[in-house]
Amino acid sequence: MLWFLLSLATAFVNATEVTVIKRFLSDLRPLEIMAYPMAYSLPFFALAAAFIAPPQILPGFWTTLAILLPINALGYYFSLRAVTISPLSLTMPFQALTPLVVLFTGFVFLGEVPTALGACGVVSIGVGSYVLGLSAGSRSLLGPFKAILKERGSVYMILAAVIFGLCAVMGKQLILASSPLFAGVAFFLIQNSLALALFFLSKKVSPRDLLKKPRTGAAVGAMMFAHIICHFSAISLVAAAYMISIKRLSALFSVIYGGLVFKEEHILARLAGAAFMTAGAVIIMVWG
Repeated sequence: MLWFLLSLATAFVNATEVTVIKRFLSDLRPLEIMAYPMAYSLPFFALAAAFIAPPQILPGFWTTLAILLPINALGYYFSLRAVTISPLSLTMPFQALTPLVVLFTGFVFLGEVPTALGACGVVSIGVGSYVLGLSAGSRSLLGPFKAILKERGSVYMILAAVIFGLCAVMGKQLILASSPLFAGVAFFLIQNSLALALFFLSKKVSPRDLLKKPRTGAAVGAMMFAHIICHFSAISLVAAAYMISIKRLSALFSVIYGGLVFKEEHILARLAGAAFMTAGAVIIMVWG
């Protein structure tokens, strides 16, 4: 039961984090937006690192981490761009594509053939995508899919989902080569530090830029830290498939936030689309 509560908390905190970023940081430049949660979460990760006993590090840990760092950072950039330029209710549901990517890579690289239920999950995600496109008002047969591609935020989130799908296997390797909490804290401590150093050295972001909105920064930093701790704690207690399937409920939370906070239109239709996509993600992860 604890794994379920932690997974649900991960979904809720993830949706809340992007809502706060969209509400209070959307007026900043893209790299500034990305820098805020990274910078303000660093003290939390540094403090946590002091209390985590270093596990036995197996061969391949540092190589995998080095490969994963730029890929994950790119996915994070795309996901933040998505939610800051487009409605939450049209972007966050596309996170459900991540299990679909994992299903595809498993077939291509490992020869794993999807089950009949896995195929049903693919269909469910497709139906959900179509319903989201219908909410844009298109009435032609292919119109909903064209509407999705015209929404830049949706395209960015699709790219992020593809990238995170590729990251999933390497993230699991990090956990297996160390421990869940050590892998999570070490990865984000290093990723955030390197990204900020790069931003500062290239003068794309300055330390002064990060003092414009300290309260918002503290909030999103704390939520990023809570998101990662809940995620890695939950995934250490249960099979990854079950944990990720519950985490995908962040799409439903985000659609609700879109209606309540930003007064976005067509919320019921988008909620239905998000529900189909979330159901598809659950089917793929658990039975696919």
